[in-house]
Amino acid sequence: MSAAGDCATAYFDRVRARDPAAIAGMFAEDGRLTMPDGMVLVGRAVILDFYRAAFAKAPPTPRITRLISQDDVCAAELSVTRANGSFVRVVDVFELGPDGLIVSLRIYRQGS
Repeated sequence: MSAAGDCATAYFDRVRARDPAAIAGMFAEDGRLTMPDGMVLVGRAVILDFYRAAFAKAPPTPRITRLISQDDVCAAELSVTRANGSFVRVVDVFELGPDGLIVSLRIYRQGS
C-alpha cells in the first residue's frame, strides 16, 4: 500500500476512535477539508473544531469497502453508519504533502 493508503487507513481508525486532536494532527497546518456540500475548511485548528463539534453531535462510523492508492493520493470508498443507524456511501480522496501530512481531503457523498 502507498503512504496515502496507510494515511487513509490511520485516519479512519482515528475517526472510529472519536479522536479529533489525532485527526487534526494528520493535516498540514494549512490543510483543506472539502465537505460534500462544497464547504471548505482550511487550517488544522478549524478542522479540529469541526471534528470536535461533529463528534459531540453525531459521530459517524466509517468502514472502508475499497481503497485505491498510489504514491501521495488515495481514494477510499466507504460505508458510513450515521448516529441514527442509517447508512450512506461516501468516497474520500486524500492528497498528502511531501511531509506525509494531509494537504487535501475531499469528501463525496452519494446523492450530494
